[in-house]
Amino acid sequence: MIQKIGGVAHTYYCDVSQKHQIYQVGERVKKEVGDVTILVNNAGVVIGKGFMDCPDDEILNSFNVNILSYFWTIKCFLPKMIENNHGHIVNMSSSLGLTGLNKLTDYCSTKFAVVGFNEVLSYELKHDLHNGIKTTLICPQCVDTDMFKGCNIRFPSICPFMEVDYVVKKSITAILTDQYMLCLPRLVYFQAALKSLLPADSWIETCKFLGTMTFMDSFIGNKKKCTC
Repeated sequence: MIQKIGGVAHTYYCDVSQKHQIYQVGERVKKEVGDVTILVNNAGVVIGKGFMDCPDDEILNSFNVNILSYFWTIKCFLPKMIENNHGHIVNMSSSLGLTGLNKLTDYCSTKFAVVGFNEVLSYELKHDLHNGIKTTLICPQCVDTDMFKGCNIRFPSICPFMEVDYVVKKSITAILTDQYMLCLPRLVYFQAALKSLLPADSWIETCKFLGTMTFMDSFIGNKKKCTC
């Protein structure tokens, strides 16, 4: 798409579960392309099993890909943003970083971590007066990709799987308008607030009614391992 409108596009492959690869590729980008002014962290993997059924190495991989890679990419490109007091960091989390879901212990833990990381990072940037560097946290609910293939929503008319292009366009708008946080659909804002207001047992009963407790029962997922 960039090339079709006359632009120059650069592509790089990096296994973001490997910190040394992130730093190596990051240095290549800085040398071959120049300063990175917009960084979008969007890597993610999911196991999709109950906690005791999750192999240790896959749990470690989830944390390496879903949250620790964000630390390393930002550490790689943030110094130049600070030097220029200009840049935008976009961290893709999930609605599951605000409200947990059955059989997603690894995934939800990492997505909750992204929410906390983005919050504190934005605090540090403001405290140090780096006001030209913005952060945007994106928390979509159900996106129509193979990541959660096979999963079923009890009330799809209320919360259907969203098309990728729709999520992308909304995310770009949020970046261009320096929006701190974007939840898709807007119902996610209400769910997060409701979880905070209701007693724990009442929230669990609400989850049972909405069918979120059984969302992962028919999970197939994307069998291809992609952490780039």
